[in-house]
Amino acid sequence: MPTARKIKEVEELTETLGRSTVIIGAEYRGLTVKETTALRSQLRTAGMEMRVVKNTLFKRAADAVGKENMIELAQGPTALIFGFDDPIAPIKTVVEYQRTARNSFVARSAYMDGQVYAGPRLNDLATLPTKEVLIAELVGLLQSPIASLVGLLDATLQEFVGLLDARSEQLDTAAPAAAQIATAVAATPEPEAADEPSPAAEEETPSAEVETSAAEEETPSAEVETSSAEAETASTEAEASEEPVAESEPGQDAPAAEADDAEAKN
Repeated sequence: MPTARKIKEVEELTETLGRSTVIIGAEYRGLTVKETTALRSQLRTAGMEMRVVKNTLFKRAADAVGKENMIELAQGPTALIFGFDDPIAPIKTVVEYQRTARNSFVARSAYMDGQVYAGPRLNDLATLPTKEVLIAELVGLLQSPIASLVGLLDATLQEFVGLLDARSEQLDTAAPAAAQIATAVAATPEPEAADEPSPAAEEETPSAEVETSAAEEETPSAEVETSSAEAETASTEAEASEEPVAESEPGQDAPAAEADDAEAKN
């Protein structure tokens, strides 16, 4: 029958298992008291705990938290090392102690995220980045696009403000010139409006166009008369060229007449 002490020990162990993120089973036999004390102090500084428990009590506590395969860590006398935050950091600490202490301490296996990892795998797990490093890398990845976006928005805002300032200066410079132009325009007298053509003049315009058309229609008849006059002039010139021939014939009787006159005188 379990004693009150054992019941309390199981309860405490159950509570510790429930808070743990990683549990490492280690071979501790052969360590001196001094070495054991130094190991506990080093683990406590790193936020870890080490307890030596009986395997039967450890099995009851594992069953109580629903992690039955955790019992694989207890193979013979076992020291259990508990980590409560980053699961990688305790593994790094234990592997580093095992490498530098060079004593009988050996990390045999570890339980993490529902799986049991054998001793040789612990060296591989120890090379993984810790939770703090992963968070820092993740934050850096998230901040990089955000920083780029903020820089882009800031540059765009500065450019927009610069455009507004330039436009404001342009308006301030153009305002006096616009005022001067407005004053000059106001001082210039308005030109008198030209007399608009009267409706009577507009009505007479079609009649003038009719007369012009009539004059254009008479032009062909005048051209015909001109052609007739030119024809008559040509015929007259032809008759004039024939008259000297007719006059030459009476000239031929002149010597005979002159002979008659000479005879009468004698």
